[in-house]
Amino acid sequence: MNPTPSIWQRLGDYFLVRRANQTIIALCVVAVLILVAVWWVRNGGLDGTLEEHDRPAPHESKTTSKTVPERKADFVVDVNHAEVAELVELPGVGQAIAERIVEYRKQNGPFQSVDDLREVTGIGPKTLEALRPHVRVK
Repeated sequence: MNPTPSIWQRLGDYFLVRRANQTIIALCVVAVLILVAVWWVRNGGLDGTLEEHDRPAPHESKTTSKTVPERKADFVVDVNHAEVAELVELPGVGQAIAERIVEYRKQNGPFQSVDDLREVTGIGPKTLEALRPHVRVK
């Protein structure tokens, strides 16, 4: 008499994977899910916030003569790790100055303080004061 195969045997035959291998695959899936959960919690979890970098530039209203107030950066950038795309979002920093900051950092090493930004061509005292609340050095 031929016994009826168990569900695991049938699944093993169907997927061509033995029960031991199915256990290993299940453990790998659980490990990946745990790693994703840890990453999610470390990056803010439910309290995480998104940065809006694609907001349109301020413009003058067509119906009234009032000007929309200039958008101020509502995030802080670490100038020792930021790339050009992040730096151009700062007030008073355009593409050219952002590229100079990255190039200066590559040639001279990390900035020791926010005041070191004065060494970058194109950043004067007024620009530095506008940047001060929006940049940090780690």
